[in-house]
Amino acid sequence: MNTPPAHTPEPACTAWTLAPPAPAASPCQADTERWHLVSPDRAEAVFLEANPLSAHGVALPAQITTPAVIIRSGHIEPETTADEPIDETDRMDAARRTWSSEGRERFDAAWAALSAQAGSRGAELWIHPIAGDVLGDIPAIRGLAQGNPGASVFLEPAALITRSMVAEAEDHFVRMLDPLAGTAGVPGGGPVRAVAMTNVSGNDLERTRVPIDLGDIDPAVLRAFATRFARIAPLCVLPADAGLLG
Repeated sequence: MNTPPAHTPEPACTAWTLAPPAPAASPCQADTERWHLVSPDRAEAVFLEANPLSAHGVALPAQITTPAVIIRSGHIEPETTADEPIDETDRMDAARRTWSSEGRERFDAAWAALSAQAGSRGAELWIHPIAGDVLGDIPAIRGLAQGNPGASVFLEPAALITRSMVAEAEDHFVRMLDPLAGTAGVPGGGPVRAVAMTNVSGNDLERTRVPIDLGDIDPAVLRAFATRFARIAPLCVLPADAGLLG
């Protein structure tokens, strides 16, 4: 008698939580003011809200209490000073430099330094790709993984969708899946360590992370892709969306 093939259950869609900052009770608890990625067992990662490509650079906290720290890849900032309104030409030039070899060279230097700092603190460094940053699309993420086999990525699909891409978000999500799948059927087998299913609102200069039902992308599209993204890595949602993806 032939034995039927084993059924592979779909991965759970709400295993991890993307926890927003909470007010610190004291200066000694300043770490609570950061976003955290929390699994059922522990806090898995802390977000460092900083731009690694800023002129003054970035250093990781002296102490990291989670297994990983998440930071965006960054962008070159306009040269306009803080006391002056940002000139549109200056903004466009900064974007051009971000996506040029200059931006990649500055990222590679920052990545090497931050990876070494994370390693010395016993933590992994996860890169958070965001539209407009030096790593702001799937080809750039693949390039990072190919050039740095040990690279780790925190994927937030909505963060890669600009305002002009919202109407075609479904097509863009399809294009994200295959290149990032890694080892077939093994979540986390590729460079992606976790996937956040969120929505975004606002313009391209100030995109804000929001619950699935409150953003620019069709919530039905996000729910439809949740299980598919969960095949890549553990899936996480904002507290407001707990239970919505099951």
